[in-house]
Amino acid sequence: MLQKEWKYVYFRELSNYFNTAIGYVFAVVCLILNFVLFFVGVDFGFFQVVSGFWDGGQASIQGYMTILPLTFAILVPAITMRIWAEEKKSGTIELLRTLPLTDVDLVMAKFLASWTYVCILILASIPLALSVWIIGDNFDWGTTITMWLGAGLMAGAYVALGMTISALTEEQIVSFILTFLISLIFFVINFFVASQHFPDSWRPLVGFLSLSYHYNTFSIGLLSLGDVFYYASFIALMLIFNVFILRNQLSLIGLVTGVFSSLANVFTFQFEKLKGRSIIFNFQFWNVVLVFILLNAVVAGFRAQLDWSRDGKNSVSDSTEIVLEKLNNPLLIEAYISRNMPGEYLALLEPLYATLNAIDRVGGDRVQLAIIDPDTPELRQQAEERGIRGEALEQRDDVEAKVSLLYFGVYMQLGEDSTIVELLSQRGLVTDLEYRILKEIKRLNRDSDESGIAFVEAPGSMTAYPLQRGQPPTKDNISVFQQLVTEEKGQLEQINLTRPIPSTVETVFLTGMPRLEEIEFYHLDQFLMRGGNLILMLRGVDFQLNSGGGMQQFGGASMGFAQPAYEDLHRLNTWLGQYGILLNGNLVIEPEQGLLINDPLFRTPRPQPYMGWAGYTREDGNLVSNDPAMSGFDILVFPWTSTLDVRDAAQPNVNFETLVQTSGVALLRDTTAMDYGSINNVEGIDAGEPVNTPRPVAVLASGKFHSAFTRDTLPGTIDEEGNPGDPPADFREGQVGDTLSKLAVIATPYMITDLMMGDRYYIPMPNFEFFRVNSAFLMNLLEQMEGDTDLIAARSRVSSPARIVLQSSILRFLFTVFHIFALPVLLAAYGMLRLVSRNRRRGVESAGGSNG
Repeated sequence: MLQKEWKYVYFRELSNYFNTAIGYVFAVVCLILNFVLFFVGVDFGFFQVVSGFWDGGQASIQGYMTILPLTFAILVPAITMRIWAEEKKSGTIELLRTLPLTDVDLVMAKFLASWTYVCILILASIPLALSVWIIGDNFDWGTTITMWLGAGLMAGAYVALGMTISALTEEQIVSFILTFLISLIFFVINFFVASQHFPDSWRPLVGFLSLSYHYNTFSIGLLSLGDVFYYASFIALMLIFNVFILRNQLSLIGLVTGVFSSLANVFTFQFEKLKGRSIIFNFQFWNVVLVFILLNAVVAGFRAQLDWSRDGKNSVSDSTEIVLEKLNNPLLIEAYISRNMPGEYLALLEPLYATLNAIDRVGGDRVQLAIIDPDTPELRQQAEERGIRGEALEQRDDVEAKVSLLYFGVYMQLGEDSTIVELLSQRGLVTDLEYRILKEIKRLNRDSDESGIAFVEAPGSMTAYPLQRGQPPTKDNISVFQQLVTEEKGQLEQINLTRPIPSTVETVFLTGMPRLEEIEFYHLDQFLMRGGNLILMLRGVDFQLNSGGGMQQFGGASMGFAQPAYEDLHRLNTWLGQYGILLNGNLVIEPEQGLLINDPLFRTPRPQPYMGWAGYTREDGNLVSNDPAMSGFDILVFPWTSTLDVRDAAQPNVNFETLVQTSGVALLRDTTAMDYGSINNVEGIDAGEPVNTPRPVAVLASGKFHSAFTRDTLPGTIDEEGNPGDPPADFREGQVGDTLSKLAVIATPYMITDLMMGDRYYIPMPNFEFFRVNSAFLMNLLEQMEGDTDLIAARSRVSSPARIVLQSSILRFLFTVFHIFALPVLLAAYGMLRLVSRNRRRGVESAGGSNG
C-alpha cells in the first residue's frame, strides 16, 4: 500500500520539470516538432505517416495525434533516462531508501510524476483542437477525446518502459539509446503491420508487440476494452519489473545474462544450478510475462468497445447485423481504394474505412474483408479484372499538376454471384456506403428477381416542366423512383387495373390523379381485402408553370395558375372516402417553412417569397409519427401539397396514424387562380385561410378493412377483349383471418421529381440531399408496409465528413504560423520568467544568509 510520504517524491520529481530549464526545453521542442509535422506531414517515401493538415482537408487533429508515437519515441527516452540512472550515478538513490517508503512507493511516485508531465504536453493540443473546430465543419469531439485518452495511456506505457530501462543502468545516454531504439521499433512495427503487403497470419501477433498498434482504435474514436487493458497491463508489467530490478539491484548486463543462463539451464536440464536469488527472480519474471499474455488474450476475446465518434461512424446500424445473419454463403469484400488522391477526397476516406471495418467486425467469420491500395501494376490489373475502372483525376501541388489513375470501388462476391459498389459519383466519394453495400448484399442473396411491386400512374403526373398551351403533359418522373425500387427490390410487376391484380403483387403504388373507371377502383378494393398494401401519392391541385420565364427562372415568378382537380378529385374521394381518408383540393402554403428552391445556400426551412414547397421537420412538429418508416429523418420536402381529412368512423377496425402534418400557421389556397408574380414577401397576398391547427398531409392506415363496395354496387367485369361482363363472383366484403392491409396516402405526387435531382435546371447541388431523403422515406414506407425492414436503419445513415472551410491562402498561412510558434513561445517566455524569478529569489535568500 502506498505511504503518504510518496507524495513528497511525486512532487519533487514533478517540480524538477518546471523548476529547471530542461523541462521547458523538452516541452517547447516537443510542441514545435508536433505542430510542424502536423501542418507539413510526415512522408518517408516508402510509407506516409500522415499527410499535411491542409493537404488532407480534414477538420481534425488526428494528424497531430498520429504523430505522437513518433515524438514519444524521441522525447520520452530523454525524459525518462535520468529517472533512475541519475539517482544511481549520484548516489541519491541511497538517500531515497532512507525514507519510510517501499520500492513500490518510489516506483509509483516517479512514474506518476513523469506521466503527469507527458500528459500535460498531450493536453497542450486543446487550443489547436478549438481552432480547428472553429475553421472546420462537423468537427468530431468524441474522436478527439478518445484520442487524448489513448495518447495518455500510450504515454504511460512509454514512460513505464523508459523507467524500467533507466533502472538497469547508471549511464543516462545508454538508457536514452535503448529506450529510443525499442520505442522506434514499436513505432515502425505499426506501419509494417498496417501495410497490405504484410502477411495476414502474422498481423495479430506482431501487432500485439507494438505499443503504437494498440493506439489505432483510439485514433478513430473507438474505446476498446482490449486496447485499454493492454496499455494498463503493460504499464503494470513494466512497473513490476522496475520493482524487481530495484529490489534485486540488477544491472542491464546482470539481467540479460541471468535470464539467458537460466533458460540455458532449463533447456539442458541442469535444474540444480537454478538456485538462490536467480531462480526466484526468473521464476517471477516469466510468471508475470505469462500472466500478461494470457490476460490480454482473454480480454481481447470479448471484443467489447464503445464508439465515441461523431454519428457513430465506426459502428453500423442494426440493418447490417440483420442482413449478414441471412447470408447463405460467405461474403468476400474487396475494397480497392487509392490512398494517393487529391486532398479534397482525403477527408472522406476515413468514414469509408470505418464503415468497411465495422461491417467486417459485425460479420465475423461470415465476412472476409480486404482493403487494397492498387499501388502496383499487379493490383491495378486485379482491380480492372474485378470490374473496377480507374478514374483519371488531376492532382495539383505548388509546383505542377499531374493526372493520376485512381481507384474507388468495392467488389463483393457471394457464392457464384458478384457485384460492384462504386465509391465515386459526380458529387465525390459516397457518404452512404453501409446502405449501398447492404442493398447489394440483399440483391445477391435473394432467391427471385421479382419484386411483387407494381406502379400505376397518370401520364405526366410527376412533371414539373413548363407546358406549352394545348400540349398534354408527357414527361413522367416517377421513373426515377421506380429505378431505385428496381435496384433494391427486383423487377416491377406489370398490371392492368381493368383486371384483377395478380396474386404475385403485394404492393401497389398509385400516383398523380389517374382517371380510373369503377372496375379499376373495384380491383384496388379487392386487392386491399386480400391483404395487399396500397400507397397513394395523390394530386389534389392542377397547376401549370409559366413557360415564358424559362426554366432558369423557376420559382415564385414561374407559377402560372393552380386549381382543384374537381372532376377527378370527386371521383377519387367517392371511393377513397369509404376507407376513412379524403383528399382536399387545396394548396398548402407555409409562411414559416417555405423553401426557396433556387437558393444555393439553403439548408433549413425558413420564410421565403416562394412557398409552393414546404420543409417539414421533426423539430417543428411536422414529423409526428414514431413509425419505422419515419426513423432517421429530421426533414422531408413536400412540394405543392394538399391536405387530408381522416374519418376513422368509416373503418372501425383500422388504425389511422398521421405521419406528416402541416404547421399550425399554414394557409390553404383554394381559389382557381394563384399567381405569385415577382413578390419578395407574402404580405398583402390573398394566400388563403389559415388552418389554425395542423392538418395531415401523409397518413398510414392499417388493419382489417371492409370493402368500399356492396353486392348491390358491384361493377361489371371486363374480359380480355375489353367487353363488359357480369359482376365478379368472388367478391370479398371484408378481410378474413389474421391478414392485415395497409393503406398509405400522401397528399402530393411530387416528392420524387426531376426537381429533386440536382440537375442543371432547378435545384443546386447542396439540395440534392432532399431527393435522397424523400426517396429514402418512400422506400422505408414501402418496406414497413411489406414487413421487410432490414434496410430501414441503414438507409438514413449518412456520414458527415469533417471538412476545413477556411479557404484563404493568407489566412491558412497565418493560422499555421500562429499555432507553430504561439504556444511554444508563450511557454518558453513563462519558463524563462519563472526560472529568472526563482534564481533571483535564491540569490536574495543567499545574500540574506551571508549578511546574517
